[in-house]
Amino acid sequence: IPWVSWVNVCKSKADGGLGIQDLRAVNLALLSKWRRRLLSGGQGIWRDILLSRYGSLYPSPHLGGRPVGFRGTSSWWKDVSLLGGPLDSISDRFSEGIGKKAGNGLLTSFWFEPWIGANPLKVHYQRLFQVS
Repeated sequence: IPWVSWVNVCKSKADGGLGIQDLRAVNLALLSKWRRRLLSGGQGIWRDILLSRYGSLYPSPHLGGRPVGFRGTSSWWKDVSLLGGPLDSISDRFSEGIGKKAGNGLLTSFWFEPWIGANPLKVHYQRLFQVS
């Protein structure tokens, strides 16, 4: 049996592969779709059920929270919550494609959002962050 790398297996048949989709890419796409739906604030009973069962997507680590709050939740919810954070470098595309409305400030963190460039304000203004 000849061994073939997974990258070559996932290539299209026209490119000499088997045409099998990369499962990691498909999983990230589906998780991103769910996260976008939850963050967009659309109304629906499915959204209410998920949020009442698992709680809010916040505080996520990229909003200054800690990932310790996931004990007892499903791995799917943990993956959706952590998607796009600094711990997940592969899904940076999700964060790049999302914009935020400041609104009343409940879902937007002043210090932990990347308002200027790629780093949050807590990195740019460390001394001010420490006294806040």
